[in-house]
Amino acid sequence: MEKGSVAVPVTSLSDFETKFGEHVTGSYSWYSMKTFFEEGGVSAYFVKVNAAAGVAATKALAGVASAAGVTFTAVSKGVWGNSLGFAVTNNSTNFDVTVTYGGTTVFSGTGFTGLNALVTAVNADTTAANYVTCALSGGAVDATLLVTAASSAPSNGADGTVAKSDFITAIDLFTEELGAGAVAAPGVATGSSD
Repeated sequence: MEKGSVAVPVTSLSDFETKFGEHVTGSYSWYSMKTFFEEGGVSAYFVKVNAAAGVAATKALAGVASAAGVTFTAVSKGVWGNSLGFAVTNNSTNFDVTVTYGGTTVFSGTGFTGLNALVTAVNADTTAANYVTCALSGGAVDATLLVTAASSAPSNGADGTVAKSDFITAIDLFTEELGAGAVAAPGVATGSSD
C-alpha cells in the first residue's frame, strides 16, 4: 500500500510503514526511505503522487431497517483502499465497529449509541487517520444504529494514470515551511528535460 496526499513527516522506516504501508512490488518509495534512514537520515517528508483520475475507495455501512448509516472514505486515491475491511456488530442498544487494512486492525470502537459518536471517534483516531475518514451518509439520523455486517471491503478504489501535472502537484506540497532539504521522485526519469 502507498497512500497519502499531503507532505507527511517520517522519522523511521517503521514510521513510514505505519503511515504509508509496507513495500509494494514495483515501487521505489519504500527502498528510498529504507536507504535514507540506513544512511543516517533522521527525518523526511513523504508524499504519494496521486493520479488526478484515480478514485478513493468508499464503503457505506447501513443502519437498521435499511436506514442511512455512515460512509467510510479512504484517505487517498488508489486500489490500496480496496484492502480496507469494515465489520459491524449490532448489540441491539449499541453497535461495535472494526476497520482493518490487510487484516490488521486500524480502528476498533465499541458501544456506540449513535452515528455521530462513531464519526467523531474515527476522525479523531490518530491511526485511523492514516487510512480512512468517516461521515454520515445522506439522510442519516444520529440515533440510528448500524446493522450487523461481516467484514467487507470496498471495490471502487482505482489508481488512474499518473501524469506530469500530478507530479507537479505533489512537488508543490513541499513548501518553505517544511524547512531546507531536497526533493526526490524515485523511479521517475524520462531522460528529457520536459
